[in-house]
Amino acid sequence: MVCESMPGSPFSDVVPRDWAITEADSVSLKVSKGTTPPKTEVSENGGIPFLRVNNLSFYGSLQKDSDFIYVSKAAHEKFLARSKAYPGDILMNIVGPPLGKTALLDESWPEYNMNQAIVFYRLDTQHVVPEYFLAFLNSHNAQNWLQSRL
Repeated sequence: MVCESMPGSPFSDVVPRDWAITEADSVSLKVSKGTTPPKTEVSENGGIPFLRVNNLSFYGSLQKDSDFIYVSKAAHEKFLARSKAYPGDILMNIVGPPLGKTALLDESWPEYNMNQAIVFYRLDTQHVVPEYFLAFLNSHNAQNWLQSRL
């Protein structure tokens, strides 16, 4: 699919002319942010991984050595249902500084959840390759653009 470049896009000079420059929500099946669960639903082991900014990295993966916390399956299914994430989803923190920490969720767990400081993109893989989208988010140009928005 080839589209017109977005007027004023700071990326139009670094993207091949026959590629589309578009907004993330137009190539995503879902974009959502996390939620804060009740403290009674959070624990230090078991349940569903509840991701926070400290769990993300500037390299596109979860920091396996960071402190993970978990939410109950009941909270994940009910109160936190809109922020369920799955392997293949891409996360990025939206609160900082620093902005721009990311992770492509792997299959370490079948499901994840996250707090309100993180947004996730569930991409339409017929329009964009998740690893490319992640590489773009981690690129120098995108990171500079994010930092200029602080």
